Amino acid sequence: MISLLSRVRRFRLGWRRTLEVALWAAIAAGLFYVALFAVTAVFTALHHSLHFDGYAADGPFQLYNPLRRLDAGQFLGRDFQFFHGLGVPLLHFPFFKLFGSNIFASEFTRWMLGAGLFVVTALTFFHAGLRKWRYSLLATSLAVVVFTLIDFSVIYPSNSLVGIRSATALVFGAVMLLPIKRVWVIKGIKVPAKQVILGLLAAVAILLGTEQGLALGLAYGLVMLGLGIQHIKRTVIALAWFGLSAGLGWLVASTIFTAGHPLAPIIYSLFEVGKDQSWYFGTPPNPYLSWSTLSHHLLHPFMIKVYLYGSVVVLSLVLLRRLRLIDLRLLAAGLVMVVYGVIAFAVSAIGGYFSAGQAVPLMRMVVMLWILLSVLLLERVIVWIQQAPRTSRRRPALGLLVFLLLTGFTWISISSGLRAMAALQAKPLVQTLKEANGARKSDDRGVVSAYYGHRIDSFAKYTQASRSVWSTYAGLYESQAGILHPSKDGHDYIIHALGKERRGQYEREFLETRPEFAITMRQSYFPYEEWLWQHHWTVYRHLLMNYHMIARNDSHFLWQRNETVKDNDQEWQRAPAGKTPGSAVLPAPGDANVVYEVKVDYEAKPTLPLTTNLPRYFLQPENASTKTAVALAPYLTTWQFPLTSIRGTLPLTLTPRVDGLFLGELKVKQISYRPIAIDPLNEDLIMDAHCFEWTGIGAGGRWSKSPVCTEYFAKY
Repeated sequence: MISLLSRVRRFRLGWRRTLEVALWAAIAAGLFYVALFAVTAVFTALHHSLHFDGYAADGPFQLYNPLRRLDAGQFLGRDFQFFHGLGVPLLHFPFFKLFGSNIFASEFTRWMLGAGLFVVTALTFFHAGLRKWRYSLLATSLAVVVFTLIDFSVIYPSNSLVGIRSATALVFGAVMLLPIKRVWVIKGIKVPAKQVILGLLAAVAILLGTEQGLALGLAYGLVMLGLGIQHIKRTVIALAWFGLSAGLGWLVASTIFTAGHPLAPIIYSLFEVGKDQSWYFGTPPNPYLSWSTLSHHLLHPFMIKVYLYGSVVVLSLVLLRRLRLIDLRLLAAGLVMVVYGVIAFAVSAIGGYFSAGQAVPLMRMVVMLWILLSVLLLERVIVWIQQAPRTSRRRPALGLLVFLLLTGFTWISISSGLRAMAALQAKPLVQTLKEANGARKSDDRGVVSAYYGHRIDSFAKYTQASRSVWSTYAGLYESQAGILHPSKDGHDYIIHALGKERRGQYEREFLETRPEFAITMRQSYFPYEEWLWQHHWTVYRHLLMNYHMIARNDSHFLWQRNETVKDNDQEWQRAPAGKTPGSAVLPAPGDANVVYEVKVDYEAKPTLPLTTNLPRYFLQPENASTKTAVALAPYLTTWQFPLTSIRGTLPLTLTPRVDGLFLGELKVKQISYRPIAIDPLNEDLIMDAHCFEWTGIGAGGRWSKSPVCTEYFAKY
């Protein structure tokens, strides 16, 4: 070992040149990988947009539907709302127009924009922290390698476009790292430029995702107050300018983008969605915040990585600041980014859907900080080695370590790049590009897969002569026909009619519009159908009683309106009490399938103050073919929902239960029921839910062993 170090020390190029060569080799290899990543990103986007076969709920259509509305001249906030942030569809819209204004354009933009923003924001952040292009390029290429080899779901669209919605936090951190000391003087008032810029970035973050932007602003305020406690007056003034800039920036942008309705999106996001989301989305089949899910998700392997990486990064920031190896700006920026990720995760967990995937923005911030600190220390070590006396004993050992690290990164980048190149060579590149050029000018039917085309055709032969179609999830049936969902408030998804008022308005519009055709999803394709029955029973009751099912494919049912309108005129009957307090028993179905309309009068309240959204209130069905627990809104006192039962089964039982992180009290005053007479053709809605068991979104289902299901499947 001593002999080896002696030879390295005498290496004729010297450590300065040796490390320079290794550094530039690593940069070149990293840029080689980034270039191949860019090409791969293009063909990945083309793969998902050509011969489209995407999932018919969420994902593609959460973006495509609002883009179609923008293309039709509608305005966000005035004509329709967007669940994930006002600026998201606006950011995609120019590219959507450029690439053809069809499903190909929407999907290609959705996949490309996330990858492009990832590289741009990473380079912006690293250059602000490192200030030298060679180290900035090295850090950016390292980020691309890390995030592509270890999928953290921020490059490509997943989990509601969280990669795009969390991108502003990186730019925010970059501005915090810059030594901006300029002060504008306006009529004798000193305006700090840096606070104004940060405030405007916070406004952009709110536009791209309300909860993400508010979490970023709150994190900035908390960290700045914590670090500036000794200069509290100066800190408060700076935060005041920050808040004023954020508020005015958001107000001006929102006023322009909504055609004069700036408050509508924020009221929708904070009040209507905020009040309703906890019990609406935070119920089965979604995971929600409870002691059982807490242990499962907080001990998820992904969360273990978050704890480990986050702890190392925070401790490193504090330690390096103590050693004066980093300045206060980097400490502040790093803490803001971490606290932002923690707040965004906590708000998402408390607000409804609870999953380890909600920590993706936090992981993104942590890994980016880890890369920045690593490259920053690498730079310091290289400079120290180059400037250290030739007699220093530590110089050869550290030099060898740095050389090995740079060489290792060079090898990983080249080998990964070669594998990516081999995968690209296996693709018909020229043919793919020709197809993409043709797809820009095609209608949606011309760019979907043969399988998806069959879905469109199976319904088009009924609906092509009508423009009166109402889908619970608008999609390619509407776009191919050139129509928009007829909901007055632009609710292309039934689940986005959030809040008591919007939900009621949506249901009334459906009943009043009386569309000729309606399209719903199959439980065997979309495992949330039973959940929708319970939350939007007025719509499904009207379908069962006033429509008849005329067609079906592997994902959807098509309903046609009956000539006459009828309602359930059966008398309500009080259900006998069950064995446990608050429970009730409904009659067995006998020799025919039955749908019961159930009404419950109840009172729900939390045990502890300030925990209104944390308890979950349920009625658990037993012996029913309806498997999903019935969730009760805590701010209501009456709820109606369906229970289905297959012939030959036992009496149905409904049992109240309370779950959640903090418990509450559910008092069931009365449960009433009445049967619904439905067309035998419409029983397929019930049987499809009963006979299929969900094995994963989009994965179809497996057949039940029930003898009744044998008859059901034999019909088709």
